[in-house]
Amino acid sequence: MNGSTVLPRRTVVVETNCNQCHVHLTLHGNRRNDPQYCFLCHNPSDADFSQRPAGQAAQTINMAVMVHRIHDGVNVVPAGREPYQVAGFGGSTHDFSGVLYPSMSPAGDATYLQNCSMCHVSGSEQTLPTGLNAVVDPQGWINPIQPVSSACSGCHVSKAESAHFLTNTSVLGESCAVCHASGAPFGVDAVQALSFGGLDGAGDSR
Repeated sequence: MNGSTVLPRRTVVVETNCNQCHVHLTLHGNRRNDPQYCFLCHNPSDADFSQRPAGQAAQTINMAVMVHRIHDGVNVVPAGREPYQVAGFGGSTHDFSGVLYPSMSPAGDATYLQNCSMCHVSGSEQTLPTGLNAVVDPQGWINPIQPVSSACSGCHVSKAESAHFLTNTSVLGESCAVCHASGAPFGVDAVQALSFGGLDGAGDSR
């Protein structure tokens, strides 16, 4: 510790937004209901290895990856890979491949993932998580994966998209903000307003 003032972490989502759909979000035996607590365990180095049978590759349960993949379960099955399945208490398997994001577009189309504000607050989806720890992702195309790439890989799961992440990462770090920061040519706000399709459409059904 250097004696500097400890600042609260940025608020990404809030419980009231969760409860627009979940009514009363409760997890882990009704002991967890505030997403601000979830990050304590669902952090970049966390995976479900402790609940997996010996020899099985663990699955990342980092918050940004996990929440996006759960809510976009019907779409995040990369070509040649398994759906997003998490080993829970006692080795129980939780398969999220049938989960459908509930939002509808202005035209009435289902799974309108551009509507980030259903969960995110204060435009937090546009604030790229630079400077954070790399994420352990044993079943991912890249392991470990850098923080911005990891957050985006929660929905962008194809091999081609992971190649894009890797191409724009060097020993100096990720260069995502050059193109994808708010106000940049391909900022999250601008791209999401147009389409949520994959970079090349391969391996994605969005």
